[in-house]
Parts: sequence; C-alpha cells; structure tokens
Amino acid sequence: MTTARAHVDTLSEGEGPKLRLSSGAADETSLAEIKNVEAYRDEWQQLIDTKLVEWGRNPRQLEEDDLVAPSVDSVEVACQVAMYFRDDGAPSPDWVVPNGDGGIVFERSLGTLTKTLEVLQDGSIESIDYRDSKIIRRERIL
Repeated sequence: MTTARAHVDTLSEGEGPKLRLSSGAADETSLAEIKNVEAYRDEWQQLIDTKLVEWGRNPRQLEEDDLVAPSVDSVEVACQVAMYFRDDGAPSPDWVVPNGDGGIVFERSLGTLTKTLEVLQDGSIESIDYRDSKIIRRERIL
C-alpha cells in the first residue's frame, strides 16, 4: 500500500460504493517484486479471516476505556478494501489496527514513506501519506 491510489467509480443507491483501487506497488525495482504475489494473497486472506471477520463477529472484544471498537460499517468496508488488494496482488500491510474511534487503519511503510488507509466509523475512507512522519498528502477517498 505504499503507493496505493483509490478513486470512487460510482456511488449508486442500494449497491453501496464501488471502488477502483490500484496499488501501483510493483515495478522492476520495488520490494514488492521480491516476495511472491501468492504470499501477499495468503497474508491478506489471513488478515481477513483472523482479524477483520473476528472484529465483525465480536467488536466488544476491542472495547476499552475511552476507545470505541470498530463499527459494523468500518469492518465491512475494511473487508472490501482487503479483498480488493488481495485480489490485486498488492503487498500486505505492516499493521492493521482499530483507530479507537470506531474505524480501522491499514498501514504500510517503506523507508521514510508511510501510507495509511483509514476506514472511518461511518465507512468513509481517508488516505494519508507521510514522509519522515510529516503529512505530504491527505485525501478523502469515499
């Protein structure tokens, strides 16, 4: 997800948002080439099965004082995002964590660049790029 880009194709009633996400992560010189794409697929599937599905089944397991567990909407959208990247062969994230406000954050770092994709409590998505811990791009995707 280091260079992931996302765009909304359509928003149609009844079907929910349809995203066109392209990872842009693999080229001749990238670290993505080193690892087998099938291994990324397996890591995404493991993430979906062991974290996201479990968080959706029992969100209360993540509740603590002053922390809100991921909402049903954020878990659903996070699963859709994860399935897209899994099917696209994108590198798996370094971290996937609840944001404490009812959402979920995907994070991937490469050197001084960090990319986050945050699914907010309402299911909307925000993408933020950091270089040396400073925001260099912030975009509301959905």
